[in-house]
Amino acid sequence: MTALGVGEEWGEEEFRAFAAASGGRLLRTALLFTAEDPRDCPLARRLLVEALARTYARWGRIDGEDPYDLARVELTRGCLRRIRFRRGVREGRRGRGGGVSPGPGGDLGPLVQLRPLVRMVLVLRLHEGIDAERAGVLLGITAGRVDALTTRATRGFAAGAGPQCEAAARRALGAVRLPAVPVGVPERAVTEGRRVRGRVWVVRGVGVVGVLLGVGVLIAVALGEGGWG
Repeated sequence: MTALGVGEEWGEEEFRAFAAASGGRLLRTALLFTAEDPRDCPLARRLLVEALARTYARWGRIDGEDPYDLARVELTRGCLRRIRFRRGVREGRRGRGGGVSPGPGGDLGPLVQLRPLVRMVLVLRLHEGIDAERAGVLLGITAGRVDALTTRATRGFAAGAGPQCEAAARRALGAVRLPAVPVGVPERAVTEGRRVRGRVWVVRGVGVVGVLLGVGVLIAVALGEGGWG
Protein backbone atom coordinates (compact mmCIF):
# COMPACT_ATOMS: atom_id res chain seq x y z
CA MET A 1 0.00 0.00 0.00
CA THR A 2 1.40 3.35 -1.05
CA ALA A 3 0.96 6.91 0.15
CA LEU A 4 -2.35 8.71 -0.12
CA GLY A 5 -2.86 10.78 -3.21
CA VAL A 6 -4.20 14.30 -3.16
CA GLY A 7 -7.87 14.33 -2.26
CA GLU A 8 -7.97 10.66 -1.22
CA GLU A 9 -9.36 9.53 2.10
CA TRP A 10 -8.96 6.18 3.79
CA GLY A 11 -11.46 4.94 6.30
CA GLU A 12 -11.69 2.00 8.65
CA GLU A 13 -12.16 -0.51 5.84
CA GLU A 14 -8.93 0.64 4.21
CA PHE A 15 -7.11 0.43 7.53
CA ARG A 16 -8.24 -3.15 8.09
CA ALA A 17 -7.04 -4.07 4.61
CA PHE A 18 -3.69 -2.38 5.29
CA ALA A 19 -3.29 -4.15 8.65
CA ALA A 20 -4.09 -7.53 7.12
CA ALA A 21 -1.69 -6.99 4.20
CA SER A 22 1.20 -5.51 6.22
CA GLY A 23 0.83 -7.47 9.45
CA GLY A 24 3.18 -10.28 8.41
CA ARG A 25 5.98 -7.96 7.33
CA LEU A 26 5.68 -5.84 10.46
CA LEU A 27 5.59 -8.92 12.67
CA ARG A 28 8.79 -10.25 11.10
CA THR A 29 10.50 -6.92 11.85
CA ALA A 30 9.15 -6.99 15.42
CA LEU A 31 10.44 -10.55 15.83
CA LEU A 32 13.89 -9.52 14.62
CA PHE A 33 13.81 -6.60 17.07
CA THR A 34 13.03 -8.89 20.01
CA ALA A 35 14.98 -11.99 18.87
CA GLU A 36 12.29 -14.26 20.29
CA ASP A 37 11.67 -17.78 19.11
CA PRO A 38 9.40 -17.54 16.02
CA ARG A 39 7.26 -20.31 17.50
CA ASP A 40 6.56 -18.27 20.64
CA CYS A 41 6.96 -14.51 20.34
CA PRO A 42 4.39 -12.75 22.56
CA LEU A 43 6.35 -9.51 22.78
CA ALA A 44 6.73 -9.21 19.00
CA ARG A 45 3.00 -9.81 18.58
CA ARG A 46 2.24 -7.21 21.23
CA LEU A 47 4.52 -4.68 19.52
CA LEU A 48 2.70 -5.37 16.25
CA VAL A 49 -0.74 -4.64 17.69
CA GLU A 50 0.46 -1.52 19.49
CA ALA A 51 2.12 -0.17 16.34
CA LEU A 52 -1.00 -0.76 14.26
CA ALA A 53 -3.21 0.77 16.97
CA ARG A 54 -1.13 3.96 17.02
CA THR A 55 -1.19 4.02 13.22
CA TYR A 56 -4.98 3.74 13.30
CA ALA A 57 -5.16 6.62 15.78
CA ARG A 58 -3.48 8.80 13.12
CA TRP A 59 -5.30 7.26 10.17
CA GLY A 60 -7.60 10.18 9.45
CA ARG A 61 -4.70 12.65 9.49
CA ILE A 62 -2.41 10.91 7.00
CA ASP A 63 -1.50 13.34 4.24
CA GLY A 64 0.62 12.01 1.40
CA GLU A 65 2.44 9.55 3.67
CA ASP A 66 3.08 5.83 3.28
CA PRO A 67 1.13 4.04 6.04
CA TYR A 68 3.73 1.29 6.22
CA ASP A 69 6.39 3.87 7.04
CA LEU A 70 4.17 5.26 9.78
CA ALA A 71 3.53 1.80 11.23
CA ARG A 72 7.26 1.00 11.14
CA VAL A 73 8.00 4.24 13.01
CA GLU A 74 5.46 3.29 15.67
CA LEU A 75 6.90 -0.22 15.88
CA THR A 76 10.40 1.17 16.37
CA ARG A 77 9.25 3.66 18.99
CA GLY A 78 7.37 0.97 20.87
CA CYS A 79 10.44 -1.25 21.01
CA LEU A 80 12.61 1.69 22.11
CA ARG A 81 10.19 2.50 24.94
CA ARG A 82 10.58 -1.03 26.24
CA ILE A 83 14.37 -0.91 26.00
CA ARG A 84 14.45 2.33 27.99
CA PHE A 85 11.98 0.99 30.54
CA ARG A 86 14.04 -2.16 31.00
CA ARG A 87 17.16 -0.03 31.44
CA GLY A 88 15.33 1.98 34.10
CA VAL A 89 14.33 -1.22 35.91
CA ARG A 90 17.89 -2.51 35.78
CA GLU A 91 19.24 0.75 37.20
CA GLY A 92 16.61 0.87 39.92
CA ARG A 93 14.83 3.98 38.71
CA ARG A 94 11.45 2.34 38.19
CA GLY A 95 9.32 -0.46 39.46
CA ARG A 96 9.23 -3.93 38.02
CA GLY A 97 8.16 -4.31 34.42
CA GLY A 98 8.80 -5.85 31.03
CA GLY A 99 11.35 -4.91 28.43
CA VAL A 100 13.10 -6.29 25.40
CA SER A 101 15.53 -9.09 25.99
CA PRO A 102 16.33 -12.00 23.69
CA GLY A 103 14.36 -15.19 24.07
CA PRO A 104 15.51 -18.67 23.05
CA GLY A 105 16.07 -17.30 19.55
CA GLY A 106 15.09 -20.32 17.47
CA ASP A 107 16.93 -19.86 14.17
CA LEU A 108 18.00 -16.27 14.84
CA GLY A 109 21.65 -17.20 15.40
CA PRO A 110 24.04 -14.34 16.25
CA LEU A 111 21.16 -11.85 16.40
CA VAL A 112 20.29 -13.17 19.85
CA GLN A 113 23.71 -12.18 21.21
CA LEU A 114 23.41 -8.53 20.22
CA ARG A 115 22.32 -5.77 22.58
CA PRO A 116 18.74 -4.64 21.84
CA LEU A 117 19.69 -1.27 20.34
CA VAL A 118 22.40 -2.83 18.15
CA ARG A 119 19.89 -5.43 17.02
CA MET A 120 17.44 -2.70 16.04
CA VAL A 121 20.13 -0.87 14.07
CA LEU A 122 20.98 -4.03 12.16
CA VAL A 123 17.34 -4.83 11.40
CA LEU A 124 16.48 -1.32 10.23
CA ARG A 125 19.57 -1.05 8.04
CA LEU A 126 19.80 -4.51 6.50
CA HIS A 127 16.29 -5.94 6.74
CA GLU A 128 14.16 -2.82 6.28
CA GLY A 129 16.68 -1.08 4.01
CA ILE A 130 16.60 2.27 5.81
CA ASP A 131 19.61 4.53 5.30
CA ALA A 132 21.88 5.39 8.22
CA GLU A 133 20.64 8.95 8.60
CA ARG A 134 16.98 7.98 8.81
CA ALA A 135 17.70 5.06 11.12
CA GLY A 136 19.64 7.41 13.36
CA VAL A 137 16.69 9.80 13.56
CA LEU A 138 14.36 6.93 14.50
CA LEU A 139 16.72 5.62 17.18
CA GLY A 140 17.99 8.93 18.52
CA ILE A 141 21.64 8.39 17.56
CA THR A 142 23.91 9.81 14.87
CA ALA A 143 24.27 8.35 11.39
CA GLY A 144 27.94 7.72 12.15
CA ARG A 145 26.97 5.71 15.22
CA VAL A 146 24.50 3.72 13.11
CA ASP A 147 27.25 2.83 10.62
CA ALA A 148 29.67 1.85 13.40
CA LEU A 149 27.10 -0.37 15.14
CA THR A 150 26.11 -1.99 11.84
CA THR A 151 29.72 -2.84 11.03
CA ARG A 152 30.31 -4.26 14.49
CA ALA A 153 27.10 -6.28 14.49
CA THR A 154 27.67 -7.92 11.10
CA ARG A 155 31.02 -9.37 12.21
CA GLY A 156 29.18 -12.08 14.11
CA PHE A 157 27.61 -13.50 10.95
CA ALA A 158 30.74 -14.42 8.97
CA ALA A 159 34.51 -14.57 9.24
CA GLY A 160 36.41 -11.56 8.02
CA ALA A 161 34.95 -8.07 7.65
CA GLY A 162 33.21 -5.72 5.26
CA PRO A 163 30.73 -6.69 2.50
CA GLN A 164 31.09 -10.42 3.17
CA CYS A 165 29.83 -10.04 6.74
CA GLU A 166 27.05 -7.70 5.67
CA ALA A 167 25.87 -10.11 2.99
CA ALA A 168 25.88 -12.98 5.49
CA ALA A 169 23.84 -10.90 7.92
CA ARG A 170 21.29 -10.05 5.23
CA ARG A 171 20.92 -13.72 4.36
CA ALA A 172 20.48 -14.66 8.01
CA LEU A 173 17.82 -12.01 8.60
CA GLY A 174 15.95 -13.01 5.47
CA ALA A 175 16.01 -16.69 6.38
CA VAL A 176 14.24 -16.28 9.72
CA ARG A 177 10.93 -18.09 9.75
CA LEU A 178 7.90 -15.85 9.75
CA PRO A 179 5.77 -16.37 12.88
CA ALA A 180 2.05 -16.83 12.50
CA VAL A 181 0.15 -13.55 12.53
CA PRO A 182 -2.49 -13.75 15.28
CA VAL A 183 -6.09 -13.98 14.14
CA GLY A 184 -8.03 -10.76 14.48
CA VAL A 185 -5.05 -8.37 14.48
CA PRO A 186 -6.85 -5.66 12.43
CA GLU A 187 -9.86 -5.76 14.76
CA ARG A 188 -7.68 -5.56 17.89
CA ALA A 189 -5.70 -2.69 16.38
CA VAL A 190 -8.89 -0.76 15.63
CA THR A 191 -10.21 -1.30 19.15
CA GLU A 192 -6.95 -0.22 20.80
CA GLY A 193 -6.49 2.58 18.28
CA ARG A 194 -9.83 4.07 19.32
CA ARG A 195 -8.64 4.09 22.92
CA VAL A 196 -5.38 5.78 21.92
CA ARG A 197 -7.32 8.37 19.93
CA GLY A 198 -9.62 8.95 22.91
CA ARG A 199 -6.68 9.53 25.24
CA VAL A 200 -5.19 12.01 22.76
CA TRP A 201 -8.42 13.99 22.70
CA VAL A 202 -8.59 14.00 26.50
CA VAL A 203 -5.03 15.34 26.73
CA ARG A 204 -5.79 17.99 24.13
CA GLY A 205 -8.96 18.96 25.96
CA VAL A 206 -7.10 19.34 29.23
CA GLY A 207 -4.50 21.47 27.47
CA VAL A 208 -7.16 23.76 26.00
CA VAL A 209 -8.83 24.15 29.39
CA GLY A 210 -5.46 24.98 30.94
CA VAL A 211 -4.78 27.63 28.31
CA LEU A 212 -8.23 29.18 28.80
CA LEU A 213 -7.80 29.24 32.57
CA GLY A 214 -4.40 30.88 32.15
CA VAL A 215 -5.85 33.54 29.86
CA GLY A 216 -8.67 34.10 32.33
CA VAL A 217 -6.24 34.60 35.18
CA LEU A 218 -4.19 37.09 33.16
CA ILE A 219 -7.30 39.06 32.22
CA ALA A 220 -8.45 39.07 35.83
CA VAL A 221 -5.06 40.31 37.01
CA ALA A 222 -5.00 43.01 34.33
CA LEU A 223 -8.49 44.18 35.24
CA GLY A 224 -7.58 44.15 38.92
CA GLU A 225 -4.51 46.26 38.32
CA GLY A 226 -6.56 48.65 36.22
CA GLY A 227 -9.09 48.99 39.02
CA TRP A 228 -6.40 50.07 41.45
CA GLY A 229 -5.00 52.70 39.08
